Amino acid sequence: MVNESRTDLMDYLYYLLYGKVTKNVYPMGVPTELTASDKKDGFIVIRTGNINDESEFAKQTFGWVRCYFECYVPTLTRGRFNKKAYKDMQDAVNTVIDETIADSGSDTYSIENDSVLSYDDDDHGNPDNRFFLYVKSFVVTIDTDGEQPNEQQENNNN
Repeated sequence: MVNESRTDLMDYLYYLLYGKVTKNVYPMGVPTELTASDKKDGFIVIRTGNINDESEFAKQTFGWVRCYFECYVPTLTRGRFNKKAYKDMQDAVNTVIDETIADSGSDTYSIENDSVLSYDDDDHGNPDNRFFLYVKSFVVTIDTDGEQPNEQQENNNN
């Protein structure tokens, strides 16, 4: 049975990024008012898809959810692409994801690469605040036992 609360998942994703990539991290959507730091340094919005329950037995949780980090990178003057800021944000986000994937701890949440690794989008915002988007896609697995199904099956066979 999957815990259907998204707040724990959002907290997990928030703390993966906060202070490592930026302190401008927002769950669920773009804030209605941007801070000076948001406009100057950019910000990240955390999005999550459907939480899919793959559990086979009651009181044992194994599920997954496709997640996205939407990285809003500010433009240079006159709305020009800021290649350095974009690359810095992309590299920082990819490093966090790669390090989290490499950490094979037994946490409730773990991250796996998605078939859509990333994509980008044109500028967004109003004429005074233009942004280019780098969007990182990945899958979070939820396992309350801290073991993947194959490990559970191997343990049952021993």
